[in-house]
Amino acid sequence: MKIMESAALRIRRMRELCNYTQDAVAIELGISQPAYARLESGKTKIDLVRIVQIAAFFKIEPQKLISEERIIDQLSRDPALQLLEKMFGEKLEACKKLIVRLEKENTRLVSINKALIKKI
Repeated sequence: MKIMESAALRIRRMRELCNYTQDAVAIELGISQPAYARLESGKTKIDLVRIVQIAAFFKIEPQKLISEERIIDQLSRDPALQLLEKMFGEKLEACKKLIVRLEKENTRLVSINKALIKKI
């Protein structure tokens, strides 16, 4: 429940930061303003689908609406996760390094593509 309360607080802050009314966000989500108000106040549990919808509305990653510390804390107690971490820990690090290299290469290729488009 604490994770969803944190998400509710982050959603409210994001809405206020963007200068949206509850009604405007509710309309985009296809729900009533009172239903949206219950999400923001933490009175209604926010499921993952709704988190993704809200994040898309604000054009942010869904993870930014969820308190990472609490999720990590919760997952760290999961024995299945601990086993997977032991089995794939090294591969995970290698994958992270590969992703960084691929992102750099992608950036380089985008730059080349832009230069070529300008020449055309």
